[in-house]
Amino acid sequence: MRNLHVVSVFAENFTVGWELPLNVFMTTIVATLKDTCKPLVFSNEVQASVALQQSLFIGVASNGEYNVSFQGCAVGAGDVSCTDFAYLRVRTMAGAPLQIQVKDKTSSTAAVSWTAPSGNHLDITKFMATAYQVGTNEKFVCEAKGRGKCGSHCTLSGLKGGSLYSVTARSCFLDKLTNHSVCGDESVEQFFKTEVTFLDLSLVFIMIAVLVIMIVPIILATIYGLHPKSD
Repeated sequence: MRNLHVVSVFAENFTVGWELPLNVFMTTIVATLKDTCKPLVFSNEVQASVALQQSLFIGVASNGEYNVSFQGCAVGAGDVSCTDFAYLRVRTMAGAPLQIQVKDKTSSTAAVSWTAPSGNHLDITKFMATAYQVGTNEKFVCEAKGRGKCGSHCTLSGLKGGSLYSVTARSCFLDKLTNHSVCGDESVEQFFKTEVTFLDLSLVFIMIAVLVIMIVPIILATIYGLHPKSD
């Protein structure tokens, strides 16, 4: 087998791929969760004409580290021989936080809280909430750092008063295989609207007044032009 790689990885499933030598007619792929004795087995009969293969593992544990071993069987010298080729390590994503709530809203800030996802949280290093202003490309991010379930809320700042936002949260962990921070799937989004302050209302009134000042002379000039004063 060649080119062993991870095709995709999520909280509840992952897919691995490889290139298959033409003389191999069957592969057995086994994924074992680290520090457990409960393997997930995926056996796949393949055709010699198909060189690129993939295996999908579903029902895996979120935020788990799996050892994936590859075994291939081939016909040679009149008998069948099976050999362990190689293995991969796969880290599944952390599950998405649950029960997103937005409280203590002002014209520029909002406190976001959530419940940590079920499962093992020892490797979760932070949670991240992202708010998107509806109808624009602007987004605002806050983080809650802490191990396990410690980080359960953070405060978004820099928001615009009287604006509609959608907010989601994600779990992030340090991938020990790559030593990089990886964030999992986004939670179900929640919508909220920031408060309107007296200053915001004042700005609206000022804009209306400016428009009136600009438009009224134009209207009067138009009326005067249509009905010129008689001598």
